[in-house]
Amino acid sequence: MFYAQIAKEEEQFSFDDLPLEMLTKHEERMPTAQARSQMTADEVNDLWEARKREKHCDKQSVLDDVIQTLPALQRAYKIQSRASSIGFDWPDFEYIFEKLEEESHEVQDAMHKQAPHETLTAEIGDLIFTCVNIARRLDVDPEYALRKTCEKFDRRFRHVERYMRASDDKLSFDKLLTYWDEAKTRE
Repeated sequence: MFYAQIAKEEEQFSFDDLPLEMLTKHEERMPTAQARSQMTADEVNDLWEARKREKHCDKQSVLDDVIQTLPALQRAYKIQSRASSIGFDWPDFEYIFEKLEEESHEVQDAMHKQAPHETLTAEIGDLIFTCVNIARRLDVDPEYALRKTCEKFDRRFRHVERYMRASDDKLSFDKLLTYWDEAKTRE
């Protein structure tokens, strides 16, 4: 419904059009039952994707219909998937981790040079985009992964906070890390 509302606002289609649109799209792409019975699942999927590409051959880019208003992690994932579908992708993880290291160094360099905030934002964006690439290649939903990490941080930090509240003195960062490690061990 969320995506249908976005499409309605962008005057692409309305919610009422959705069932007919989905059925039509499915009928155009799916081979007949008789043809499917003689094909492997991979062959059916390849045919589906080929028909999808044919339908969209008038587009300027495979990225044209990636919704602009998607949450950034989902949009990055979808953009990378689309680029990969036409062969624009790192050949293996070695290259991706080299890129991750490069982007990390660029963030550090921008920090040390006290680069403008806009530059730092761009470098952090590149770093996150590379992390999304790793997630995509491992078939991990980056939004879900980040949400789970936030939940884990929340649990552990609350453990640390209990010690902070119980102490009359300000605890050193090293002491706080000790409590953090204790929370990790308990999990």
